[in-house]
Amino acid sequence: MENALSIIQSCEEKEIMGTSSNPNLVLEMVALICLDEYEHARHLYRRTGSIMPPSSELFSLWSVTKLLIQGNIPAALKSVSGIIVTNYFSEDMKAALLTSLQRKQVNVMARSFVNIRCDVAAHLLGVCSGDEASAILKEQGWTQRVGENSEVYLEPPTTFKQELPTSGSMVPFADSKNTSALKQMLETISFLEYQKFNSN
Repeated sequence: MENALSIIQSCEEKEIMGTSSNPNLVLEMVALICLDEYEHARHLYRRTGSIMPPSSELFSLWSVTKLLIQGNIPAALKSVSGIIVTNYFSEDMKAALLTSLQRKQVNVMARSFVNIRCDVAAHLLGVCSGDEASAILKEQGWTQRVGENSEVYLEPPTTFKQELPTSGSMVPFADSKNTSALKQMLETISFLEYQKFNSN
């Protein structure tokens, strides 16, 4: 999202002056999420109750933030896709949020997988088809290859491959049996982070 910092500054000034409104709060929340400022987003949602009842859009964005705090980007993407466009939450805001989260997820995927099937990529990016996932990843420099059984795989750019551990290390492959073990490990970490977050 362009000018996210100036948007946040402007919205906070309105809060201080007592002229804030639900549209401003929703815009500020979107900007905070795009900048990965989840703790600030949490404080914004909590103090909103003292200003006015939170709108349904703000509540939905807070739900997205909680998923991101847990590290569950695929669920966050799915949640954003399900938010209905309104006067408070525009199509542009939704697109900016999805683009920001997809870029974040692409970086995670590039550091986690040597190659990945298109259907797995679609799930992780919160899109409906492997073709959509392929288009998103190709824009970020990924390449496509055909493996055994004519399955299509995507590989991250060379710059990411150089950062990955060398042979003999535990690099998970999306087409291997390690996928379920990796998923279980990520779910455990997400659960622990969720417990820590809710204990505060």
